[in-house]
Amino acid sequence: MKLGMYAYVTEDPEIGNNKVDISLTDDAYRMAYWREFNHLHEFFERLYYEKGGLQEFNCRTVRVDYDDLDDLEERLKNNLLETSGGFIWEDEVIAKEDVEDTFTFIERARKFLNQGYVILYMIRGGNQTFEIRKGKTNLS
Repeated sequence: MKLGMYAYVTEDPEIGNNKVDISLTDDAYRMAYWREFNHLHEFFERLYYEKGGLQEFNCRTVRVDYDDLDDLEERLKNNLLETSGGFIWEDEVIAKEDVEDTFTFIERARKFLNQGYVILYMIRGGNQTFEIRKGKTNLS
């Protein structure tokens, strides 16, 4: 199973204070993408459950705020990101490109947050797909 990991930016006013399982609307812009980055998945999966997520963390969203970005940056700088291991992950070593891409994501996400946007992280694996249509994300 291959896992695609995405960060989106949106300005949807209906999100309110929701922190997990937020539907993507058609204004959502994909600002970052990773493939098979085990350590990042583990970070955001933990965050999803800490923020109240109750579902299996696949095709679910978690809202990312300043504190989350600070935590991610600190863990990345100090090589403290954990790995879940398991059969779906090809490598437990963090690729240099993944580190660079994540630092770029953190920098860009802070700029969007400063402008009042909302940042959402989502993972999609297996045979599930999603489409952004008519203002809502449809999962299949």
